Amino acid sequence: RISGGPQGDAVIVHELIHALQDQHFDLFSLQKYVQGNSDRSAALSALVEGDATLGMFAQQMAGSEEQQKLFIKFFQITTDLSKEFMAVNRNVPTFIQDSMFFNYSQGLEFNWRLKKAGGLNKINLAFRDLPASTEQILHPEKYLSSNRDEPWTIQLPSLQKYFPQKNGWTKLSEDTMGELGIQILLREYFAYRRLKKHLGAFWKPLSSNIILRGLGRTAYKYLNANKIRESAAGWGGDRYKVYYNPKTGKTALVWLTYWDTEKDSQEFFMAMKKVRQLGGKDFPASVYQQGKKVLVLTNIPDMKEELVESLWRTAKIQTFDRSRFKKEFPICQSIYRLRFEKNKTKRKAWEKKILGYGKAAIPFLIQALDGEKKKDFLAFISQTLYKLTGKNLGANYKAWKKWQEDQKK
Repeated sequence: RISGGPQGDAVIVHELIHALQDQHFDLFSLQKYVQGNSDRSAALSALVEGDATLGMFAQQMAGSEEQQKLFIKFFQITTDLSKEFMAVNRNVPTFIQDSMFFNYSQGLEFNWRLKKAGGLNKINLAFRDLPASTEQILHPEKYLSSNRDEPWTIQLPSLQKYFPQKNGWTKLSEDTMGELGIQILLREYFAYRRLKKHLGAFWKPLSSNIILRGLGRTAYKYLNANKIRESAAGWGGDRYKVYYNPKTGKTALVWLTYWDTEKDSQEFFMAMKKVRQLGGKDFPASVYQQGKKVLVLTNIPDMKEELVESLWRTAKIQTFDRSRFKKEFPICQSIYRLRFEKNKTKRKAWEKKILGYGKAAIPFLIQALDGEKKKDFLAFISQTLYKLTGKNLGANYKAWKKWQEDQKK
């Protein structure tokens, strides 16, 4: 029997549950499917880690419903405090810490709510009916409701006109923040930056003491918790693009958010104006509001007003289509089953199946190029993309992404 005492046994249970999840639900393909949307990726991670954490604590959570609630709250508080009072976490960026601990603390509560609503089978079903946002993890009732509060999908237009390559601009990333990301951003400014500002010259010597640093950060975090939650609540959707210009050393942000109501939009608009004030030179943002939309811009080189009007007019905001998962995930899964398949006969069968999906496979094949090193897999992707598009761009991910963006125009 493998054992490392009670804590060691709990870790073994946690990891064995991950093995079972992968065996039944194919975690690698699920992670690849939500790649490109950090909010959906975080929601999946919370489902995965929360399920394993719930199993790990099965004995501790064997009491009444009230006792189970108290245990979850205790776990969430101690997890939160460990971020502030453990020296090993001092130099880890807040965004990474909060995102990582969210998977376990909030993921535990989300999975507990699923189990309470429909037993362990409800959790199993969630792996094929994924939570669509961290909003649904933070507010499980929005996932469990028969009338789900689904996110809006935002597609930003091409911005090459405002960030021309000839002037040195390069697009670094395009992604979604989600309610969790917004909470982390607001916490950084409303709590941590405000603490530093209030303490001034005293902050540096005080922060060298892990206890004093932890006490200060925790106090400001809890004092501002309601404001942070209220300003991020009502999130409907968002999308941002980040550009960098090595000639000027400037990083530009174009971030469009969409809210459930105009009241929610107004609250976030005011919160971002406060962030701009607290950030000073570190966050030279311009913030705009139109109805349920709020737009945040930083370091826009030229034609700012024209860019604002263009975004109000041309950004596409559409309802989230949950039915797409059933059509698209088998394509994504087939591509990665091929990647790991060693049997030549089975590989040929997967190749034929992927080609049979036709043009629907193109975005997933392009996505599979990102960071890939396996030569035979790269060769298959480039050959298949050539057959489906007539374009010979090899295994060049950036070239294919540019081609993909050009097709959207």
